[in-house]
Amino acid sequence: MNRIVFVFFLTCILLGISTNKNLSDIKNFSHYTKTTTQSLLVNNKINHNLKKLDTEKYNIDEGQSFETSFEGWGRAKFVSTDAMIEETPGNYFFLLDEQNYILYSFPKFYGNNWSGGDGLAAVAFKDVNKDGLKDVIIIAYVDSGAGPSIIEPFPIAGIYFQKENKTFTTLPELDQAINDKGHNQTIKDVIQYVSKQRINVQ
Repeated sequence: MNRIVFVFFLTCILLGISTNKNLSDIKNFSHYTKTTTQSLLVNNKINHNLKKLDTEKYNIDEGQSFETSFEGWGRAKFVSTDAMIEETPGNYFFLLDEQNYILYSFPKFYGNNWSGGDGLAAVAFKDVNKDGLKDVIIIAYVDSGAGPSIIEPFPIAGIYFQKENKTFTTLPELDQAINDKGHNQTIKDVIQYVSKQRINVQ
C-alpha cells in the first residue's frame, strides 16, 4: 500500500514539473511570437511609408553615385541625379536602400541657384567640421543665362553637413564664401578653406 502511494505521489510530482515546463515554453513562445509580429508590423509600416526614386523624373549620374555609410544610417547608396523641376534644371541627391527606396532626400543644392546645370565634377564624403559625423562635398558645373547671353560652365561647390539627428543641412553663407573666394575648383580646395572656418551646424 505504501509503495502504491509513493508511486502515485512521485507521478504527480513529475507531471507537475512537466506541466510547469510546458506552460513556461508556451509563455516563451507566445512572447517570441508577439515580439516577432510587432517587429514585422513596424518594418512593414516603415517600408510602406518609403517611396522608390522616380527614375523617369530624376536621371541618375552613376559615375557620381556611391555605396557608403553614414552615422545613423549605416550602409546606403548616395545617389546623384539631375532633373527639370519647375522648368529649371538642377542637381538633386538622395540616400537609397538596397531596393532603391528613398531613405533621405538632401536639401536644395547651392548650385541650383544658377539657371542651368552642366554635370557634376566631384562628390566626396569627409568629416569637414571635425564633429565625428561624415559630411558631403559636391562640386557641380553650372552655366548662366540663355541664348547669346549664356556663358561657359563654371564650378560651384556646396557642402551638406550631417547633424546629430542624422539629417543634413547646408550653410548658404559658407557656400557663398567658398565660391566667391574661388575655393571651388577641387575637393582639396574646399576642405582647405572650410577647415579654417568656425562652423556650428547643431
